[in-house]
Parts: sequence; C-alpha cells; structure tokens
Amino acid sequence: MEKELISSVINIVGLAPPNNNPTMETELIDLTEVSPAFGSVVIDADNPTMETELIDLTEVSPAFGSVVIDADNTQPSYYIAKEEYNKKLKIAQRKERNKQKQKLKRLRDQDLYFTEEQTLSNKEYHEKRRRLWGPIKAFYHFRAFVKNYDDFCFRKLRKDLIQKLKRLTNIPQTGVSVNGRNGSTRNGFVVSVSRYHRPVLTAQEIIHRNTLLQLESDVCFWCKTLPATCLDHAHPCCSMKRSEFSWTNALNIFPSCTTCNTTKGCIALLDWLKMEVVVSNWSSEQINTFQNWLSLNGPKLLFDSEHTALTVQQFSTINKFHQVMELCAKHKKDAGDFLDIALDRALEALNSENN
Repeated sequence: MEKELISSVINIVGLAPPNNNPTMETELIDLTEVSPAFGSVVIDADNPTMETELIDLTEVSPAFGSVVIDADNTQPSYYIAKEEYNKKLKIAQRKERNKQKQKLKRLRDQDLYFTEEQTLSNKEYHEKRRRLWGPIKAFYHFRAFVKNYDDFCFRKLRKDLIQKLKRLTNIPQTGVSVNGRNGSTRNGFVVSVSRYHRPVLTAQEIIHRNTLLQLESDVCFWCKTLPATCLDHAHPCCSMKRSEFSWTNALNIFPSCTTCNTTKGCIALLDWLKMEVVVSNWSSEQINTFQNWLSLNGPKLLFDSEHTALTVQQFSTINKFHQVMELCAKHKKDAGDFLDIALDRALEALNSENN
C-alpha cells in the first residue's frame, strides 16, 4: 500500500525514478517542503525499491529556480531566500505593467485604442463633466484667490505698521559725528595751505581769463543759463581719490549756480567737461579753448609735488585726532588728558619759529 501511494505521488509530480542507476539512494525528502498539497508523504531512502538520482524541483514549482536535490548530500540544497525571489518577481511585474502602459499610450496616439463610438461617447462624457464641474472649480479657485489676496493685504498692512513703529521709536539720525567730520578738516587744511602758499597773480591774468572764456559774474559759468548764486573751484579743492589738490585763488574760482556746484562735486574737471550739462550748453570751440587755457595755467591752478606730499602726510594725523575725539565722547573722557601736553608743546615750537 505504501509503495503504491509513493509511486502515485511521483507519477503525479512527473518524477518517475530511473532504473538504470541502482547505486544512488536518497535519504528522506519531505514533499511538504516542495508543496503543501502533498501532505505528509515522504520517500524513504531505506526502501531499496525506491531509487532516484536527482529531483529537479523546477518541474514542481518555478519558484525554486534551478535548485535540485542531490541524493548524496545530507542537507537539501533547495532552501533559497524567498525575499530575493519576491523582489525579482515584483521587478518583472513592474516591467510588464510599464510595457502595457506604453502599448496603450501608443494605441491612443494612433487612435486605435477606442472605436469611433467609444471616442464620441468619451468626448460627450468629458464635456458633460466639464459643464457640471466647471462652475464648482471656478468657485473654489475664486475662493482661493480671495484668501490669498486677504493674506497678502494682511501681510502688507502688518509690514507697514511695523515700519511706522520703527520710525517712531528709532532715534533720528541727524548731524555728523566728530569722526565723520575728518573730511571737512582735511578740506580745511588744503584751504589753509593755499592761503599761505598760493602763487602770486596779476590783474592782467584775471582780465585775460575773463575775456578769453567770456566770463560773466552774474551767470553760471557751467550751464550758462541759471543765475550765479555761489562760487566754485574749477579743479576740485580736495580730491582724495586722485590725490589732487587745487589752489584757492582768483584764477581757479568761477561763478556757479547751486545745482551745477552740487552736481560737479569732486568730479575731475576733464570728466566734468564731457557731461551733458556742459556739452549741451557749450560749443566745441569753447570746450577746446577752456582746455587749452587749463593746460597753460596748470601750475597756478593745482598743487605742485612738494605741497601735495605735505598735504597727504597730514591726513593720517587728522584722522587719528578725530578718532581720539570720538572715543573720548563715547567713554566720557577728557581729551585734554591725552592731547593738551603734546598740543601745547607743538604750539610753542611753531610760534617760536614764526618769531
């Protein structure tokens, strides 16, 4: 009875044992590990009538790949990682789904996926759906727009209020600190050097300049349209960028309006002559005449190398003096404790030279 049952199981599985190799004997092969459908049927290796060489489990289930059971091995070799198999299976299924999607897309592009009746019915369905859901979508879009606009207005109002509060609570930035006045002191030093060492001029040089350049005392020399309200240096008095300083004398001073004086500032004179204010109101002949006059009277308009070197040397001392005064104001110190002795000695030495 037992032999018939075992032979029937092997015939069902398709593993009829070969009779040409009587030397190969298996131990126990539990078919429940192959498939639960076999129940508790086993193949007994002690039974000499049941002989087999190799059992290929791929014929039982493709899940076992190329795993076989060797009768000479004490441990079966068909134990494989199910997770690895499931992973490979999922990858294969994903590839198959992607192929199907690409095929459907290709058919839709070629108008081969739907028949004409199906295409028409789909269009009618989508048109009806748009008619029904269009107003609803528009309502929700409008509501989202209103919400975003309200948020924007709220943020803007909040930002404006914060800025107003800051303006009310902040200390007004008026005036210039003593350390910020170092530029005025440098400019004043240049004017002082010019006062004591400027070149001597004659009345003929002043008259010649006024006649050659057609100078009018009540009209701005630069724009030639607005009335003159102030006096301006032709060459900037103190130009730190170019280390260029000019004499404050009658040849270098021209009548100017407030607008031109402010706009010109410390711009180099040759660059100023190329700007729109001058070009639009001057002829080319006037510009050439003025440039020739500047080149001929350069020594009487600009500092020479000796006075330029003297002026530049004093700027570092001026900056240090202003820094000391700024720190004294910050820490509530008396500047005289640091400067009085040195300044008194300097005044005595300089006054003795004059005497």
